[in-house]
Amino acid sequence: MRGENLKSLMMRQYICMDIYFSVIAFGEEIGVCREELVQTCGEINGLSEHIGNLEKTMKYVQSILQGVILLRDSAAGRKYSDILVKAQSYIQEHYMEDDMSLNRLASYVNMSPSYFSSIFSQESGQTFAEYLTEVRMEKAKELLCVQIRKYLRLSTRSVIRTPITLITYLKNAKLFTQGIQKPGKRVVL
Repeated sequence: MRGENLKSLMMRQYICMDIYFSVIAFGEEIGVCREELVQTCGEINGLSEHIGNLEKTMKYVQSILQGVILLRDSAAGRKYSDILVKAQSYIQEHYMEDDMSLNRLASYVNMSPSYFSSIFSQESGQTFAEYLTEVRMEKAKELLCVQIRKYLRLSTRSVIRTPITLITYLKNAKLFTQGIQKPGKRVVL
C-alpha cells in the first residue's frame, strides 16, 4: 500500500511541500538566514522538476534533509563560537584576579563547568587552564618589555651605558630589590 501512495504525483507533491516548509521553518527557528535556506533547498517554484518520478522525489528529499543537517551543524558551531568569544573576552578583562576559575567562567556564560570545559577545549583547541596561562604569560611579557625599555632608557641617560651593568650596580647598591612575593618565597630580580 505504501508504495502505491508514493506513485501518486499529488502525494509526492504534498510530501515534498510539507518537508520543504518544515525544513524552512526549522532553519529559521535555529537562526539560519532565509537566503542560506533557499540556496540549500531551492525555491518552492522549482519543486515540480523534482517530483516527476519517485526516484527524483526521493533524491530531492534526501538532498534537502542533508542540506538542513549541514546548516544545523553550522548554526550550532556559530552558537559555540559566540560563547567562546564571550568567555575569552571575559578572561582578557579578569585574568589578574585570583578567583578566576573554570567554575566562575562557566557561570558567566551560563553553562555547567564540565560542559563548558568540553566546549571550550573543542572550540579553542586548548583547555581553560592552558588558555588562561597563555593570556597571563602574554601580559607578563608585555609588562616585562615595558620594564626593559625603562631600564634601557635609564642606562643610556646615565654614565653606565649597558643595561646589564646598570642592573648589577643597582643590585649591589640595594636599590634594585623588587621581587615577586609568593607565600614562603621571595624571588628577587
